[in-house]
Amino acid sequence: MTNRHRLAKHPQAETPAAAARRPLRILVADGHAAAADSLALLLTVLGHEVEVARTGPAALDAFHARRPDLLLSDIVLPKLDGLDLVSRLGGQRPRLATVLVALTGLSDPAIRRRVRRAGYHHHLVKPVAPDALQVLLDSILPSPPAEAPTRLAVAG
Repeated sequence: MTNRHRLAKHPQAETPAAAARRPLRILVADGHAAAADSLALLLTVLGHEVEVARTGPAALDAFHARRPDLLLSDIVLPKLDGLDLVSRLGGQRPRLATVLVALTGLSDPAIRRRVRRAGYHHHLVKPVAPDALQVLLDSILPSPPAEAPTRLAVAG
């Protein structure tokens, strides 16, 4: 089961720099509905296109259907865990443009090693701090072009 989240843009929620960037296509894979929905809401408010998958197989299907720019996946998913999910995508790694991010409640070194071995690019610990998420998004999004300086004509 997947859900797509879209909200009307709120003019105060978008900075000029954010408006100049294209929205990311993001897949959130998390079996915990409240966690997935709150993360999806935050990402939607930030201007991105978000889809939520509640199981590993649903995430795999959504991934192949939409080819997201970013996969935020809990490593504990029903029916197919996040480590196996990303391992299945690993065969596509040379042509895979998606940034893979593990979401876990654990941060010990053994988990971090397992996450890296599975093929994730990044590891975030739940609950994800909005600032940490924004840093990640900024690293994925290209910077908007610099604005040309305004020239003033002065009549003499």
